[in-house]
Amino acid sequence: MSQLPDPGIENCRLRFECRQRWDELEVIARYPDVRYCVQCRQAVHRVRSEDEFRAHAAAGRCVALALPEGGMQIGEARAPYGVKSGGND
Repeated sequence: MSQLPDPGIENCRLRFECRQRWDELEVIARYPDVRYCVQCRQAVHRVRSEDEFRAHAAAGRCVALALPEGGMQIGEARAPYGVKSGGND
């Protein structure tokens, strides 16, 4: 599990890290903060706050988070302790 290195969002961890790049994911019309990963066959949700991260983690979704040095880190969000996840915890 990885700590996401974004100074504005804390306590956000990934269950696994994806090697895909946000720019290479398939764009979904009408949803600018959601892209589709053809390898995983899942939607990836761009996260802009800790609350958004927690909501997607609780639902067991994949997320993308902007890195301070540029680019995005992508992976399956891991719910914080005490929060039930829709994934396989």
